[in-house]
Amino acid sequence: MKIIFNYFTIAVIRSIKLNILPLINHFYTLTYRCIVLPLQGKKIFNFIESNYKIGNKVLDFGCGLGNLTNRFKNADYTGVDIVRSRITHCKRLRKGYKFVVIDVIAKTLDRLPFNNNSFDIIVLSLCLHHISTENCKLILQEFYRILKKDGIILGIEPYNSGEHKISNIWMNLVDKGDFILTKQCYSKLLNSEGFDVESLGLCNKVGYRLWQYKGSKSKYIERQPIHYSKTAYRLILKPIQIFLEIGIIYLLLLLILFVLFTLY
Repeated sequence: MKIIFNYFTIAVIRSIKLNILPLINHFYTLTYRCIVLPLQGKKIFNFIESNYKIGNKVLDFGCGLGNLTNRFKNADYTGVDIVRSRITHCKRLRKGYKFVVIDVIAKTLDRLPFNNNSFDIIVLSLCLHHISTENCKLILQEFYRILKKDGIILGIEPYNSGEHKISNIWMNLVDKGDFILTKQCYSKLLNSEGFDVESLGLCNKVGYRLWQYKGSKSKYIERQPIHYSKTAYRLILKPIQIFLEIGIIYLLLLLILFVLFTLY
């Protein structure tokens, strides 16, 4: 009986990995493209254009579906992402722009596929809160290497605020990122790898509180150990999020089956 139970458990887990998780990822991509992006609007990214000049070499790190390409000249732009399907999508729809699939930066010897002093601007659009502190520090070290002397990071991230607990709950419930931090924690993280941080603005869109910032290379690097775990918000709300995801997928499957049985 125990052997049968173990076999059944392994089969269920394998089925979830092969069938359910890809459906969830496609569902999130579709939701993001059709609902979240239109609701967020384009103005929240205007601070990027105001810091960009034609001729600046730009790296869009975690470019996703390439929604920022039209803000830059195609000769200036390079978009990178670890998800191959997103890069394939970008190459198909964003003709004339350069896109590259990169590996996850998770070890000290891991490198981005670019030479030293290659870029004037690195764009981080809603990206850091998906990455652990340890990996963020390794990525920031690479940013310091590939940025030119006067190069900058232009970033926008959702942030937790002690004054807006309802917003904190909403963001940690609907967002896939495990590491939504406070503005102060984001700043300390960049400081720890040699970047001076300047706040450029705050905005509130669709219940998201977003922080716009600029990171400049410090003259002297004083790397400091730093670690931020998942917040209490995320630890409590992630299981609820997963439960809702699976429930939505199964409801969609039941709806599809109902339509098929009705038609045939």
